[in-house]
Amino acid sequence: MYVYHPNSLQISQQTTVFSDGTERTEHFDIAGRNTWQRNELGIITYHEYDVISEREIRTIKDVDTTKTSDFIVPVPTGWSAVTGGGKHLISAMEYDTQGRLIQALGAKNVCVNTENQSIMTRSARWTIYDDVNCQITSANGFVEVDDAGNILSETLVNPITITISDITGRLLEAITARRISTSGKLVTTDRFLQTDYLSWNVNIYVGDQIVEKRDYFDIPVGGVGEKTFTITQPVTATTLTGNATL
Repeated sequence: MYVYHPNSLQISQQTTVFSDGTERTEHFDIAGRNTWQRNELGIITYHEYDVISEREIRTIKDVDTTKTSDFIVPVPTGWSAVTGGGKHLISAMEYDTQGRLIQALGAKNVCVNTENQSIMTRSARWTIYDDVNCQITSANGFVEVDDAGNILSETLVNPITITISDITGRLLEAITARRISTSGKLVTTDRFLQTDYLSWNVNIYVGDQIVEKRDYFDIPVGGVGEKTFTITQPVTATTLTGNATL
């Protein structure tokens, strides 16, 4: 069943009725973006978008509908959290000027730190785009927050993943690496040497075709390493070790 925005062909509400009699109801804004959803179990989800970029910047799962100050779009009439629900799990996203996701924070979670203290944390994922060098670096981690949600500290969890491509988007290198200090989130000034690498895979192209793949099992301190094994068909698969130059 559909309900439309006034004087528009844009759907404002869609209700799906299943064979067991349960329903899923979704609400959409005038731009067609899903703002509210109530699933077959009565669990409510809210989506919020940036006005300028139109990217989703916040999601609240298992909504507590009494927390009205958390919503730009009002709660649909008659909706309320199911009995035992209303956990109000908030995730937040940040983007760069090109609309690419650079930080994602999960819902608050109470855990115990290494000093056996109860703290509140949120899972985190950070991504840095180095367009000049066609490099993307990503890492997971977590942030410690206070009751109001303010970030108190940021911790990175190894390993970091790095992909390097050419200007056409072909993958040249895939790397996992270890950052010595886990204090603080991933930042643009982070640099990784080969001594920090945990894995390293390299693709060599001639034209648009991969002619050689290099998979390292013993990563050299510098240089491209020493070839120890080759399969010649259909492409050359190379395992390298040491620090000699091919």
